[in-house]
Amino acid sequence: AVLREHVVLCDPACIGVDAIFEGVRSDTEGNARLLDVVRTYGDNMLFTCKLTDYDSQQACFTSAVHSFFVDSVAVKEGYANLTNNLDNLPVRKLSVRNRLRQEVVKSFPAAVVEQYSGRSLDNHGEDWLINYRNVSFRVISPDDIEDAADFLEGKIVLLGGFREERDAHVSPLGKMPGVEIQAYSIDTLMGKS
Repeated sequence: AVLREHVVLCDPACIGVDAIFEGVRSDTEGNARLLDVVRTYGDNMLFTCKLTDYDSQQACFTSAVHSFFVDSVAVKEGYANLTNNLDNLPVRKLSVRNRLRQEVVKSFPAAVVEQYSGRSLDNHGEDWLINYRNVSFRVISPDDIEDAADFLEGKIVLLGGFREERDAHVSPLGKMPGVEIQAYSIDTLMGKS
């Protein structure tokens, strides 16, 4: 939560949190601080959820995994599911929207782009090829956030694990963190919005 507080104070245009806080942790002070940040700055933040239990007959997901606080605090969410064929092949497509039961829900990249640009992506197709163009996303460690305040102001800032093996995926550029694939997906959609 301290990290999020420092990022919020840098005044970014949009904060995307590529993490699902499943279940309340034993760190009650940390839980309370996180809830306080979400209550105070939630209008500027988007969180991820994960769609689960796909029903091929109905062509929709039937459930989702959310952060523990979504029932007590109004938050904006987008699903973080990456589109691949589960054969450990490179992630090449991004999803814009999907169905959760009868409701149409946005992907995390689409929700971030809509929040940032103020434009709807409703007229865009459901899947796009990710443009893994030659771009470098600046990675800022928690210790360097305050020094990067001027850089973060007015930008899209993504928070997520960068060294977690369980969230590493194969891309056409090699293995990379899920949050970096989300960044390429957002960059792709920004060119389409």
